[in-house]
Amino acid sequence: MTRLMRKETDVRLDSSSVPHQVLLGSGWCRVKEVLEVWRDVGCWWEGEGEKTFYRLRMENGGMLELYRCSLQRKWMLYRIYD
Repeated sequence: MTRLMRKETDVRLDSSSVPHQVLLGSGWCRVKEVLEVWRDVGCWWEGEGEKTFYRLRMENGGMLELYRCSLQRKWMLYRIYD
């Protein structure tokens, strides 16, 4: 089961510009493993920029997806896996 979130969040990157920590609720959670990375062009006809998605396994055992939009330069928490 998954929950779509679609809410802005803060992300700390490692030296390779890969997510290292994600702000979840009121605290930072460390990334244990990057499971998958992919790009999506989005609704380009509506002016939406390319998005880079990350599927992450977190240190607390959870799994989530987040993305960074190239035009808006902000991180979005997209999905949390139950």
